[in-house]
Amino acid sequence: MDNIKDVLQSVMGQLAVSEGSDRRNIEDIFCRALNPQEQEHVRFSGMKNGKLFIHVDSSAWLFQMRTKQQRLLKEIQQQVPEVTQIYFKIGKVL
Repeated sequence: MDNIKDVLQSVMGQLAVSEGSDRRNIEDIFCRALNPQEQEHVRFSGMKNGKLFIHVDSSAWLFQMRTKQQRLLKEIQQQVPEVTQIYFKIGKVL
């Protein structure tokens, strides 16, 4: 019989791999919706409850991305229908 510790570690490891690949997939889809210049000024921060969180590097880019928010949302929803909103916030973009 398996030790509960080993079972939990295995399950948690599988969940972490799944969440990591989902994050990379959503991040790739978001980046493909942007042009190269936009990609330099934004960074995918995360997703929670259908909401994408995106950091932009300045108030000018915050304004720019908000003007394209609906177009981006529609493009992303074609591949990831569970995305319901995109939130932009000024933050670090590496």
